[in-house]
Amino acid sequence: MKATRNMEESFEVVEAALPVLAAVTSGINEPRIPSLMQILKAARKPLQEWNAAALGLTAADFAQNETEVLSNLAPVEQRKKIIYEGKIDENITSLVDSLIKEGVLRG
Repeated sequence: MKATRNMEESFEVVEAALPVLAAVTSGINEPRIPSLMQILKAARKPLQEWNAAALGLTAADFAQNETEVLSNLAPVEQRKKIIYEGKIDENITSLVDSLIKEGVLRG
């Protein structure tokens, strides 16, 4: 499998041998609402179904790759909930200092 990860300022290409479990965040994709024509065209397209035999797999292939799911929950994000009040110049300085202390920015 080959995947490209968007790292805001650059892209990272990640490769792994199959079988692979790939997990993404909930904000990965904004679904597009199909037009009526697209819905009608999709209804006429052939449906392709594959089973293990069609892929050349046997029950023994699955027994070798046992997977234990420990959790499928996303980590809880803790927000700092910091509100800066007062003069804007002091707030900017305080914000930058906080970001440096958290390791988000370099001093």
